[in-house]
Amino acid sequence: MKNTRKQLFSEFPPISTETWEQLIIKDLKGADYKRKLISVSEEGIQTKPYYRLEDLTDGIRNIPKKHQPWLAVCVVNVTDVKKANKMALENLQNGAQAIQFDFNHKSFTSSELDTLFEGILMEIAPIFCTHVGDPSTLNEWLQHYFSGKAHDGSTCICYDGQWSMVNGQRSTVNGQQSTVNLEDSTYSCFEFDSKIYADSGANAIQQLGFLLAKFIDTLNEKNLRKVRFVVGTGTNYFTEIAKIRALRYLTHRVITFFKCTDFSYNIVAESTTINKSKLDHHTNMLRNTTEAMASIIGGVDFLLIHPHDALTENTSSGNRLAVNIQHMLHHESHLSKVSDIAQGSWYIEYLTNQLIEKSWDLVMDIEAKGGFAKAKEEGFIDAQVQSSFELLKRKAAERTISMIGVNKFPNANDNITAELLSTEERLATTFEELRKEVQTSSSAPAFYLLSGGHLAMRKARVNFAVNFFQVAGYKTIEDDGFDTLASAIASVSQNPTDFVVICTDNESWETWIPALAKEIGVDRLIIAGHPKLMPEVVKEINIPHYIYEGCNILDTLKRWLPSNLRG
Repeated sequence: MKNTRKQLFSEFPPISTETWEQLIIKDLKGADYKRKLISVSEEGIQTKPYYRLEDLTDGIRNIPKKHQPWLAVCVVNVTDVKKANKMALENLQNGAQAIQFDFNHKSFTSSELDTLFEGILMEIAPIFCTHVGDPSTLNEWLQHYFSGKAHDGSTCICYDGQWSMVNGQRSTVNGQQSTVNLEDSTYSCFEFDSKIYADSGANAIQQLGFLLAKFIDTLNEKNLRKVRFVVGTGTNYFTEIAKIRALRYLTHRVITFFKCTDFSYNIVAESTTINKSKLDHHTNMLRNTTEAMASIIGGVDFLLIHPHDALTENTSSGNRLAVNIQHMLHHESHLSKVSDIAQGSWYIEYLTNQLIEKSWDLVMDIEAKGGFAKAKEEGFIDAQVQSSFELLKRKAAERTISMIGVNKFPNANDNITAELLSTEERLATTFEELRKEVQTSSSAPAFYLLSGGHLAMRKARVNFAVNFFQVAGYKTIEDDGFDTLASAIASVSQNPTDFVVICTDNESWETWIPALAKEIGVDRLIIAGHPKLMPEVVKEINIPHYIYEGCNILDTLKRWLPSNLRG
């Protein structure tokens, strides 16, 4: 068998990097290598078209491995204990393996907690209690429940220090007095949440840097025993995998430095909200799948995938599908069979190394400013996050970040009702507001897509224009295309619309655009093409409206809102 294997691979001699580079340059046929094949991420990391072991200048990091498959978590909001219990049991019956109860900063009596946890075997299905009001009663209830039972530490009250003892005085929240020191409780877990930064637009380096800086701040003051890291996972697939691996590595570095003993932690990945949409919300299922897979390959302990319709209807079927995504990855794709799937992928190893180095540099910058609390107080953290969010919004508007159903390939039949509009900051929010304004206007303009010239090119430009205008919900009228300029001009007079969009091949621009500008005026004319590509005769006409790949689609579409046209 060994000889056979040796003979097989002898047919594929090793190829040097120089040989690969020469082949790439030859295939580029003179095109700029860096511009064509080197990309730069939101984190400022340059990405090459391929990676080899020699690219790992720091070698392969020893990422601490997890030894158990992840558990699927469902979140249940506790406003009514009976309804919350029913929903939790339903989720568990549908395949959830853990429940996260969000107490919404409320406190409940012992009898209410009996109702909330009725029928839930917490020895089997861990329960995370978040945003608890006064945890005293809950802590006593858990002590009573686990009396004489095995408790592995999974079921816990998650807190961020606000209920801990400070200078001998028990802290208060919303005027309530706590009678328990959670730092001494067996049923507490200190939580560090970086999802709030992910959902605010922070990049992967910032999410890691802020999380670890706050962790270090806390370790300087407290002797932590059990920690829960919450990370938000987006759809930047490889970066998200590398981010979670980097977190495991850097956490080990920190706890080794602080000589933490009797210490345990878990990583909870949660699907982000910033990249989700109320438009064509079924596309959120695809985003959820990407995020789930990245989280699992990265190596999380618990995974919470929000329903695809969480922003709109939040149905029980949405909850079931969110859990089933994980079960498919577990039982059909068998992602639970390998402890570190990404190990040995040179690209992911490279990204992991980059995130480790750059996020640790950020931690050191924050430490130099006096630590996380000081940097937060001075506005450094918020300024960093806001800068990253503005970059994301610009990329979404220019469509270098694709959001299917939002800025590309929109569903023309989607309606945004007033009830669905919200004030939360997401990448899709401005697009949803634009769609709503167009849909509710009785005077929104219509666009006639006038096509001609080479068949393949004119069809491509018509398709581009339809996709472009439907992002805002504008009405478009298409034709079958014209072979002559005279028939095209006659068609414009037969199809009176507010604007005419010229969707022709490049060769037709020189004759068609000047003639149509003279016929209907430049203000009603829109060109599907980049202004830099226009012939001189067209540039002299000063056409004000162009649509093309890479333009700011939001700013462009807003020009034709009725309120702006009246202005």
